[in-house]
Amino acid sequence: MSNPEFDESKIAEYRLQHQEIRILMSIAVRSNKIGDKDKAIYITEALINNRENLRTSEDDKASFLPALLFNLSNYLGQAGKIRESLQACDKGLEICREYNRFDLTPVLLHNKATNQRMLGEEERMYRTHLIRAYHSANAMGQFDVAEEVKKDAEESFGINIMKFWD
Repeated sequence: MSNPEFDESKIAEYRLQHQEIRILMSIAVRSNKIGDKDKAIYITEALINNRENLRTSEDDKASFLPALLFNLSNYLGQAGKIRESLQACDKGLEICREYNRFDLTPVLLHNKATNQRMLGEEERMYRTHLIRAYHSANAMGQFDVAEEVKKDAEESFGINIMKFWD
């Protein structure tokens, strides 16, 4: 990295270049894969705080915040912090709308539905998000994501999202 005395506890304070952000995102992904979920969550939250800093441009925020919030929702969900994961999904969806960056909307909606089901919400609450995830993925040409949402809705949720009038 460009700072030879890099300190993980100061990620939110550093002025990071794009490649440094990508490196830290990769470290978080790998930390999560080896089971160090707390480190993955810590790094991702620090990167979110860094990008939300007023020193970053709107384009910079738009390019990283949706992906960081999606990653955070995954890490929190895998760590069993379902309410926090749901909050990250909601914030991610808000950021997607704010910056017209809709490419991660389907997967954020899918995560939100999963979290709501895990919290014991009524089916009508999470079914709506699954339907929106499926149709928004199709509308954006993300056919593989749409098929994954449809498959997961049927297998994990027991919901046929093509029959949404029920």
